[in-house]
Amino acid sequence: MYLSVPNIISLTRVIMAPVVYILLTAQGSLTSKIAVIIFILGALTDYFDGWIARRYKQQTEFGIFFDPLADKILTASAFFAFVTMGILPLWMVLIVIFRDVFTTFLRLFADEIRLSIKTSRSAKVKTFIQMVFIIYLLILLFISTTEISAPIRAQATQLLYGTYTDWAMSLLTAYTVWTSIEYIFANREVIRRLMTKEGHDYSAILLGSFFGIGFLPKAPGTFGSLAALLLVLFSPPWYVYAISACIATLIGFWAIPSMEKRIGDDSPSIVIDEVAGMWLTFALPSVTIGWVWALVGFGLFRLFDIWKPYPIRLLNEQMGAIWVIADDIIAGLYAGFCLFSLYWTYNIFYLVYLGMK
Repeated sequence: MYLSVPNIISLTRVIMAPVVYILLTAQGSLTSKIAVIIFILGALTDYFDGWIARRYKQQTEFGIFFDPLADKILTASAFFAFVTMGILPLWMVLIVIFRDVFTTFLRLFADEIRLSIKTSRSAKVKTFIQMVFIIYLLILLFISTTEISAPIRAQATQLLYGTYTDWAMSLLTAYTVWTSIEYIFANREVIRRLMTKEGHDYSAILLGSFFGIGFLPKAPGTFGSLAALLLVLFSPPWYVYAISACIATLIGFWAIPSMEKRIGDDSPSIVIDEVAGMWLTFALPSVTIGWVWALVGFGLFRLFDIWKPYPIRLLNEQMGAIWVIADDIIAGLYAGFCLFSLYWTYNIFYLVYLGMK
């Protein structure tokens, strides 16, 4: 039933999410119009997958969980795109996204301990308002990039980047905070259980496997490294990669001992170390990481992580969380050095080439 029609429709929204982000942030007239159409189609599928599931009795526990998750991923892609375009403030978007991440995590934990999650009507209203607000911004973007009268385009642009949008986002953020408080109060028993050792172990497994990626049946380390590349979407400066690598390393020190007790020493399911190493690869001052160089860095990191030149192989043979992470940190440093060398070698030769023309 995982591959039922409703679940496949929900999956299309997950696939649409990065496409919407890339098209919107390209900020071209044609790409913006395509992004608007794709997002609206994605929003419509939210109605159809539920209708099909009820009509043909294909409702499953997985579908009940995956359907709202797909909505959150699609809306998050649009929100982050608006941040990149300078339309919405980052801190407000982070509050909205953090609420969705937290409730998803709480739902997963509740399923694990056999407790039901209570979802209020206000939470469903919040999701509807988010969709309407995003579609409103997309329509303004569509009008502002359409060849119509200049005054109408100017008015749409002013609304898109103006005070009304800021106020609307402020109200949405405040409502999100309210629904979060309401959600925590309604599910206080699940929160209480989360504070116990049971919750600690579950949190360690979730973070150590990088939100479940480590439990993929094939090449979990490779997919964990690929997931780390999602940070490239936001074109952050080098120090964001460095800070992210440090945070992932600290999470690894905390999570890996609990995971090893549950699923074995240096299990393939532990991928937070690959994530830390991948981000460390890009923590390079004076190197601009676009998609081409990100893929080069990914290839270099996977090469060193699999090849394990000295002292990576020696570290990999040791037991304990510090050694599990250390070999990927060294692989990240090797890959970062090689990426730095290739980047500047390419740029120097390119400048020489331009000078010879």
